[in-house]
Amino acid sequence: MNKVNYARWIYPEDCCSKIDMKTLSTEFHTHTSIHFERFHEFAKTILIPPRATLRLLSRIIEPFSGENKNKYWNRLAKKIASFFGVILCTPLAIFTAPIGKTLELVSHLFRPMISYIDNSSNIEVGPKISPSLSREKPLQIRTHNLGFVPNFMSNIGDLRDPEIRAKEVVESINSDLLPPDIIFFQEAFHEDASRILFNGIKEQYPYVVHSIAPQISGFNSGAAIASKYPIENVEYIRLKGMIFPENISPRGVVISTLKTAQGPLKIYSVHTQPLPGKGRADVRLLQLKQIQEKMAADLKKDPNLKQVLVGDLNTSRLTAWGEDNIFPNQQPELPVQKYLNDNFNDLYLNDHDARTGKRNNEKQPKFLLSDNRRIGVDGLAEPSGSWYVGPFNKKGFVMKIKIKIDRMLNHFAKPQKVVSTNKTVWGTPEWRALQPANTARFDYILVPKHHNLTGEVEIRRIVPSKKAESAPTDHLPVDGRIWIP
Repeated sequence: MNKVNYARWIYPEDCCSKIDMKTLSTEFHTHTSIHFERFHEFAKTILIPPRATLRLLSRIIEPFSGENKNKYWNRLAKKIASFFGVILCTPLAIFTAPIGKTLELVSHLFRPMISYIDNSSNIEVGPKISPSLSREKPLQIRTHNLGFVPNFMSNIGDLRDPEIRAKEVVESINSDLLPPDIIFFQEAFHEDASRILFNGIKEQYPYVVHSIAPQISGFNSGAAIASKYPIENVEYIRLKGMIFPENISPRGVVISTLKTAQGPLKIYSVHTQPLPGKGRADVRLLQLKQIQEKMAADLKKDPNLKQVLVGDLNTSRLTAWGEDNIFPNQQPELPVQKYLNDNFNDLYLNDHDARTGKRNNEKQPKFLLSDNRRIGVDGLAEPSGSWYVGPFNKKGFVMKIKIKIDRMLNHFAKPQKVVSTNKTVWGTPEWRALQPANTARFDYILVPKHHNLTGEVEIRRIVPSKKAESAPTDHLPVDGRIWIP
């Protein structure tokens, strides 16, 4: 692993400094040398008891994440066993936690701000030609929120083990007959799951940027990039205003530059403030303005620059529960959606209805038939939302109270129900044949207004294992084909 200059680190206070190094390797690495990485793995071993305790605690809340929802007695037995497991594990967890965290802190001192895989020398990638932005050969871009969070958070989020899901994502990407040229990931927090993913796809995507802005907390920005083409430069800007607990992770804008046949292309990948409510919607609006200002500044420096904004923006016309986020008027998400519409062209809306997300013309989906064949289920409809109906399908008592108080304090009208989500099949044998995804569309591929780029966008599916009762991720991948008209 060599140390080289690669990117800039820009803090919210607008001060900036150079990143001194990155790990440059043909495999997934997180530290500046293999010795520090082994020391880090030793620290992780010491931390097994506290992390197991957290996982057992989460099993009391959700005993079988993403499966066995219709097995009441099995679920009850797992909850009881997890409760006693917590009692047994807690003393050892209390003893090992400070030792393990101290060792982890020491190992963190030897982590670069960004890590990079370049596997091009080990495979026949052909000539390193530039991607095209022509109508005949458009650039295919994907944005995909992986949900690779720590195990206990996966359990609470009703997602299966991240390492198992990572293997399914690898298989799905490698078996894709219509793969994207470059993929922008969000929530690649889980180190072992990320290692499985990026080592698993590096033959097809030899250029990988990962582990951006790692923190002592164990989280990084969650952003990662996998590309078939060399990435000229990477820049990272931390987003302003992030609210707890999401501010534990340094979410930001990751800006990558590709050299295309038609000139430089900057792709801005982002993951903004999640969850509903006026306060969080105000933060999303602030962050979108921050992104748009950065894009405008870059365009001012180079008027010929092509720009695309991708990522999980956590704003949607419909909520995850199928409610309208705009009408009746004075919904908290209205200013966010208006800002997007005023400043960007949403390429998904070239072929789909703005409210329901359903296709509004007779043009056939490009990827649907191929995806259904790989899944092995005929007749699955084109997804109209990028969030699976399943995780958090029911608001729950706490979320209902929070939304009700927010509505009362800010005088918001009750939102209109647009899509029914009454029946939940996530985590049951029925899910595979239905795989509903028809509510929120959080994931976008956008170009600035009055820009000379256009394209078409389609929501795709990840292929789960044959016995899976839920998807490998809670978000569906979104693919866009971009060209100059």
